[in-house]
Amino acid sequence: MFTINIQGGNGVNYTGCKLKDQMTPNERMGALMQGKDIDRIPCVPMIGNTAAQYIGLSVSEMLKSPQLIAEAQMRQMALESQKF
Repeated sequence: MFTINIQGGNGVNYTGCKLKDQMTPNERMGALMQGKDIDRIPCVPMIGNTAAQYIGLSVSEMLKSPQLIAEAQMRQMALESQKF
């Protein structure tokens, strides 16, 4: 078990362990934003507009449809995760 003090805001303590998550993603992000302790460092994939290329659309075309945004982001995540 170890503790990392993440600097910023109020300073957040992260207590790392190899056990199952103790918080849900929503609880973790809420606690982080409030400067409270979290069970682990959150993982937030930043996909954004680059996802449009994965479904063959321009960014402006993709952004006109929530369904296309979701499809593009899911396809990018699926393809990019194969690299690891």
